[in-house]
Amino acid sequence: MTFEIEPAESEVVRKVFELYGDGWGYKKIANHLTSLNIPTPCMNEKTRKEARGEESKRATRPEWSIVAVEGILRNDFYIGTLRQGKCTRKKINGKDMKPEDAEHIVFENNHELIVDYLTFAATQEQLKRRSTHHYRGVKKYDTAYTSWLFCGDCGSPMFSRSRSNLAPSYICGTYQFAENAAR
Repeated sequence: MTFEIEPAESEVVRKVFELYGDGWGYKKIANHLTSLNIPTPCMNEKTRKEARGEESKRATRPEWSIVAVEGILRNDFYIGTLRQGKCTRKKINGKDMKPEDAEHIVFENNHELIVDYLTFAATQEQLKRRSTHHYRGVKKYDTAYTSWLFCGDCGSPMFSRSRSNLAPSYICGTYQFAENAAR
């Protein structure tokens, strides 16, 4: 099996790696690509199918997603690796299962590179570094009653609030989620 590299699409992949290497996040890259009206991978696939005369029922959106950007950054296909067996199922109509990476059938140096190995390796290292920090702010107030308090009106659990403009307090979980959804 041979793969043809689409110059415009490969340039987008290189740009995604470059922007991430410059410190941009998934969302910022996705918004940037959308603002430049660059077609998403699904849009490109649909266009290719229609050009071959095949029907494509796939719904596509012009907006890039965080998942699409992350998928590009994590995909070793761009350094010439072909992976097979990434998805299996026990029965013909059964549920898809994703086996461990060690169980994949891997063909390295299978096709032309789109991103050089050093860039890909540096990006993988940066992905690890940037995704292991679970900083969610500093806990200012004791939340000893969080799992013990329930709303007297609806019975939902109460959650602690710690904001600089409010006194420490607890709020109904139903009210909190409705308040956030309204924003």
